[in-house]
Amino acid sequence: MRRPGGRVSLWRARLSTIVELNSLLRSLPTRFSASSTNLSASADARATAERDLSLKLLVAGEREGSINAVFRSLGYVPPASSALAHYRERWRASIEQARASRMERALTEGLALRAERVAKLKEHAAILDEMRFVPDKNGRLWNERAWRQTLADIAEEMGERRPKESEQSGEVVKVVIGIAPHRV
Repeated sequence: MRRPGGRVSLWRARLSTIVELNSLLRSLPTRFSASSTNLSASADARATAERDLSLKLLVAGEREGSINAVFRSLGYVPPASSALAHYRERWRASIEQARASRMERALTEGLALRAERVAKLKEHAAILDEMRFVPDKNGRLWNERAWRQTLADIAEEMGERRPKESEQSGEVVKVVIGIAPHRV
């Protein structure tokens, strides 16, 4: 059996995004009615956790293959295609609402705001300023260069520097050597 290799760590990194989705998914139901089943309490809790994980991954926009990889990396049995199709259909409105809310938050909070990006760059520049003249083991002042680059990033973010113009004008010139022009 072939192991997924580096993909497992990628999926675990994506799980941190899924943890963020917990607040968005509070509107989704947290339990199925277990009255008609004879599941033990631990099996019911595991089934609920697997279902909630499936819903969170669906809200994150993951496809079936990546959902299965996440389940395998966590030691769960991957859900059947029919189960995922069922969740997509049954909770379609809630999933779309959670996606829209997540997208809105991503565009209106944190580093999406220009002021937040500038504030983070200022903090970074302050840290680098303190380390600016501290040489490494070979006597080089690498932090000076990083500090200057951070100041340049701040100026660019504030609109005080014009972005470098592209060298291409957007016009493509086709040059064919050795063929008569009327045959091109």
